[in-house]
Amino acid sequence: MASNNSLQLEYYLESEYRWCKLEIISFLCGGIEKAAAVKTLDDLPKKFKGRYLYSSETNLWIYINVDSDDVRIKPGSMQSNYAW
Repeated sequence: MASNNSLQLEYYLESEYRWCKLEIISFLCGGIEKAAAVKTLDDLPKKFKGRYLYSSETNLWIYINVDSDDVRIKPGSMQSNYAW
C-alpha cells in the first residue's frame, strides 16, 4: 500500500523522548535545498540526509544523518490518502 501524496514523516528525538516533523533532503547546495517525496517507508534507505523541526516557535531546523529506524509516518496523516 502506498500513498498518493508524499508521506508526512516524524523523527524520534531520543534525548528528549519526543517525535519531531522530518523532511528528507534529496539535494543541498549552499542555501538551496530540495525535499524528497516519499510514497512508502520501503523507499527509504537505511541512512539518509534530513532535517527535523526542533522548535516550531523559533522555526529551528536541525540537519542530521537519519537512521530509518528512527522514522515513522505521522499519526493520522494517511487518512483517505491511499493508492491501492
